[in-house]
Amino acid sequence: MYALHAVWKSAPSSALHLWGETPETPTTAKKPKGRQSKIPKPLPHPFAIDEKKLKELITEISGSLIGESVNFQKLAIRLPSANDLPAPSPQLIREQDEPLLTSEALKSWYVPAAVFEPDLALDFLLSLPNQSTPAIAFGASIRYWAEAAKFAIELITRQSFFPLVLEEKNETKSYRAAWSVYLSEADFTRMEILARAMPPVCRAAISGESPETRSPLKLVLHFLNQTTEHFIRHQLLASNFLSKSAARRRENLSLPEAWLQALSSSDPTLTAPRAEMEAFLKQINAWLEQIRPSPSSASFRTCFRLDPPEDGEPKSAAWGISFHLQAVEDRSLMIPSEKVWASRGSTLTFLKRKFENPQERLLADLAKASRVFPAIEVSLKTTRPSGLALDTPKAYQFLRETAPLLEQSGFGVLLPAWWQKPTLRLGVKLNVQPKANGASSSSGEGLLGMAGIVAYNWQIALGDQTLSQKEFEKLANLKVPLVKVRGQWVELKPEEIEKAIAFLWNFSIRVISARPMIFAAASPFPSSATAIRSGHRR
Repeated sequence: MYALHAVWKSAPSSALHLWGETPETPTTAKKPKGRQSKIPKPLPHPFAIDEKKLKELITEISGSLIGESVNFQKLAIRLPSANDLPAPSPQLIREQDEPLLTSEALKSWYVPAAVFEPDLALDFLLSLPNQSTPAIAFGASIRYWAEAAKFAIELITRQSFFPLVLEEKNETKSYRAAWSVYLSEADFTRMEILARAMPPVCRAAISGESPETRSPLKLVLHFLNQTTEHFIRHQLLASNFLSKSAARRRENLSLPEAWLQALSSSDPTLTAPRAEMEAFLKQINAWLEQIRPSPSSASFRTCFRLDPPEDGEPKSAAWGISFHLQAVEDRSLMIPSEKVWASRGSTLTFLKRKFENPQERLLADLAKASRVFPAIEVSLKTTRPSGLALDTPKAYQFLRETAPLLEQSGFGVLLPAWWQKPTLRLGVKLNVQPKANGASSSSGEGLLGMAGIVAYNWQIALGDQTLSQKEFEKLANLKVPLVKVRGQWVELKPEEIEKAIAFLWNFSIRVISARPMIFAAASPFPSSATAIRSGHRR
């Protein structure tokens, strides 16, 4: 059985390197002749898979398209070694291994490696089977990067990325357009957990990278950024996103147009006069500040809490949004803004917790949040902003649009529990009863057999509760997205109301055999065609 492993290198170029071990019994590695330097040079790995076999295995796993697209080069890695041989990985199964005569130590070895560019690496890792094949075992490192690839494609699917301008670290001050993943607080925590789980062999490659760059957290973040950026560029190039400006030379474009072209092409270089570039960077950074979350090192954050009105009249109801400070480590610890403004000094003590500069932090966060939620600007005109009132349409907009944006920006958001209940949706219920004077089935199935005659009636329902026609008409006439039904607030979408009205307009009490009725009731709003085949129009 062959064992495959993978390392991710960020320098000199970003790429995934795949190498492997053969089950053949190795011979002792040949030591270099002549005088050896203080730093020993890497030796050829005695039981590494050669390039030809490695290509065959890649083709077997992921197909010929990926197999033909990879390049090969020698990779220097440090591995535990003894008896002048690298120690075999736990995944490598051989009939007999040499007993250890010396203690293990890290030594440098050369291995043939398949090199995957970031976009090809993403394709390869996502194509891996869940289980090892009888002839190929996947090491912990390749499984690890496969999990990182799943994280990357999830971020891409959620469109959790943004464009920016990066300064190149070289002698001449140059810039390049780049794409970066956007990590919410939950995503960053997930990345930290992933980084802590990184197997040591993932960092076995020998390179000129600094220890800081090679830290597990930086390595995972680099992998996410590079695979995401290459995926986006590939998609934009394939779609001819900028077909008109692509024909124009970049130096003839304005700086914003040149930036857009550099983001969607294979050449990310961005050049402009220094003064113009600095002014453009200020604009970009000001825009990015609206979506960047608060520093993760902060012990507390600003939180927005939405409370429904008490009277329950949708049109005249005033929804309340209150401002709080929330402890990061204990989300249940909330400090109302009134207590923040009443505090004196630079430190606020609440339930044995200390909050440094709470008033300054609250004001700064409210100003930042106002870029996403402009309604806050009204409260900022007061000396001690503590909250604001919203009508029902604006409260609905806050629930549907603003709350997710605030959460992505690192703020806390507390919403009513009923907002997360998907069962409270408008639909129809089928009421079926046996027809008293209907003919019974000759097969002895009874009145409710598959061939029995039944009377049925469609009724409007909100969740599990059936609504009368008068209740439904009242809700429909309100023409508001949030209503209170029998003491509970629910979302009422206009398109669902239209479907319900159209359905009730066409169908009421009917008489039909039981068999087609079972199929007609299979969806929340059965289609008119299904219902017409099952009964008759008015």
